[in-house]
Amino acid sequence: MEQYTLVLMQRGEKWNPGAPEFMHVIKQHSAFLKEMTEQGKMAIAGPFPLSEPGELRGIEIFRVGAEQAAKLVQEDPTVKAGQLKPEIHPWITGKGASRCNNRLGGPGRNHSGRALPRGSALNCYFSKSTVFTGRSQCASRISKRRCSSR
Repeated sequence: MEQYTLVLMQRGEKWNPGAPEFMHVIKQHSAFLKEMTEQGKMAIAGPFPLSEPGELRGIEIFRVGAEQAAKLVQEDPTVKAGQLKPEIHPWITGKGASRCNNRLGGPGRNHSGRALPRGSALNCYFSKSTVFTGRSQCASRISKRRCSSR
């Protein structure tokens, strides 16, 4: 078994996609997620579309324990700005579950290694190479192929 930390990012008190500073903070948030991924602390992260209603705005899965994830998430610009509030849960998967897509072309790329259109990858990475699409299967946003079928 492998232990992760699941962080459900809920709408914060200052959630306002129409505010001028909102997208600036979101860009800082994307840079934070990229840094966490490059450091090996983040397994995967991604938002729900702004057009989708609801309190749950995104999911982050850290490769560190809940205590460390709680400290790291407090450094997230969206949490600091009050746009998002984290709900932290220890999470366990079967050993090797995060390695199902090592054959993908890399972050932001499809199975053939071609770059995905901007925004397609949602700045989300799994094993530093898998594009997350919000589905329970492992798939590229463009090719929609399952990793288990490769």
